[in-house]
Amino acid sequence: MLKEIVIIEDDDSSFFLSHRLLGKMNVTKEITRYRDGSAALSALVERTSNNKSQPDLIFLDLNMPVMGGIDFLRLIREQIPFGNCSEIVVLSSSELNFDINNTSRYGVSLYLLKNLTVKKVMQAVDLVTLNVKPSIKRYNVLLIDDDEISNRVLRHYLVALSSNSDSVESGEEALGLFEIHKYDLIIMDLQMP
Repeated sequence: MLKEIVIIEDDDSSFFLSHRLLGKMNVTKEITRYRDGSAALSALVERTSNNKSQPDLIFLDLNMPVMGGIDFLRLIREQIPFGNCSEIVVLSSSELNFDINNTSRYGVSLYLLKNLTVKKVMQAVDLVTLNVKPSIKRYNVLLIDDDEISNRVLRHYLVALSSNSDSVESGEEALGLFEIHKYDLIIMDLQMP
């Protein structure tokens, strides 16, 4: 069982759902909430200054007022040495490659889409208790499909798998991207106009 999990989340509904699930799963003794990155940063830096322990795990939202998740990550890594820092798991509604890549620059352990599920909690807890790190390799995937719904569904799954994806609606657009970028996988609809 973990000693403490911190949730940095401004949205009351998201916090409520996460807090409730963590409580039901009984994976931590204490859950601490901060409504923005600035409040969390101040508290965590103060703990370091006072030689107090850091939380075992931090769930971090990206889009918050005052100080968002990216700024929090940049500043926490500047002010607290990596060895003293908690495992940080981004829990966000953003599926943008920009956000995923930006967070990985700051040593984020895991990038998850909201809302928490039992499986996602177990992945995060395993990071701490078993020191199980997810694969660092992010696959670059090109999606070629003229159906917007299919593209959105596939992008959702690829984000969950920590893959980077570009999406186009035609073979011509795909050829243009293929000349510029290197892809590990191409997923293509064979019946397009």
